[in-house]
Amino acid sequence: MSINIKVTVTPNAKKESLIEMNPKDLAICVREKTERNQANRRMCELVADHFGVSSRSVHIMTGHRARSKILTVDL
Repeated sequence: MSINIKVTVTPNAKKESLIEMNPKDLAICVREKTERNQANRRMCELVADHFGVSSRSVHIMTGHRARSKILTVDL
């Protein structure tokens, strides 16, 4: 079973946070920069921790280079 999640990411933040706006909409702040896909990798780790799955179960469907993304989480 998998679900689609809408995520808004803020890179280069002072504090990391994950705020659940509603069950399928998250706002995430990460400390990593956008260079070499660092922010996307950290975002996937935070989403995986939130849902209790491995980070390999989180996939970016759209928005690889944008702040707004749609992720698929395999539960």
